[in-house]
Amino acid sequence: MTRKYPTLFHRLLANTKIPEGQSETSGCWVWTGKSTASKRSGNRYPRINMWLDGKHKTLFAHRVMLATIEGVPIQTQEEPDHLCHNTMCVNPDHLERVHHLVNKKRIRRNKS
Repeated sequence: MTRKYPTLFHRLLANTKIPEGQSETSGCWVWTGKSTASKRSGNRYPRINMWLDGKHKTLFAHRVMLATIEGVPIQTQEEPDHLCHNTMCVNPDHLERVHHLVNKKRIRRNKS
């Protein structure tokens, strides 16, 4: 089987766009692939389809990006916090691995 992209990282990059006027190194990498809306907040989140353990899965692309860059899977209670507050951003420099409760606190603080 021939793969379209040499690595998962290249596949992730192929589905991103850096908005005009933003720096490639410090700006958001906006996901241009599929996304889904949160039922609670209505925010859109990036999605990627993958085969894992012989099964088709739909995963959050920002989680996959962070795990790919760091080389460590994201644990169940962990999630990437978007430091840039752009939920469609997959720039690993804009994502911080935090506990779910920390992320929820930060979300509430930023809404006020």
